[in-house]
Amino acid sequence: MTSRDVALHWTVRGLAGACLTLFVSSLLLLNFPTFIGAIWSGAMAYVLIRVDVEAHRPPTDVSDVRVDDTAEPRSDADGQAVYSLQAAGIPLTYETRSRRARKRR
Repeated sequence: MTSRDVALHWTVRGLAGACLTLFVSSLLLLNFPTFIGAIWSGAMAYVLIRVDVEAHRPPTDVSDVRVDDTAEPRSDADGQAVYSLQAAGIPLTYETRSRRARKRR
């Protein structure tokens, strides 16, 4: 079984290397058959990876790693926490003000 796994891993590595090599050469040479070969070798590598994953499934008897099945109780910190949304370091918070506060300005 071990030699089959090692052979499968090296086959996937070889196909992935061939996919990379064929793709780069198809871009440099502008050759369509090498592009098709890159697609084929990438697809075969993906299929063999899926076969390997199916062969080594994790045990399904473990559903949760928690000791107890009760939900974690809410704490005071959860109610006071403010989770701000950021995009590229810019805070995207939206605060609503009352109409009375707007009229004072």
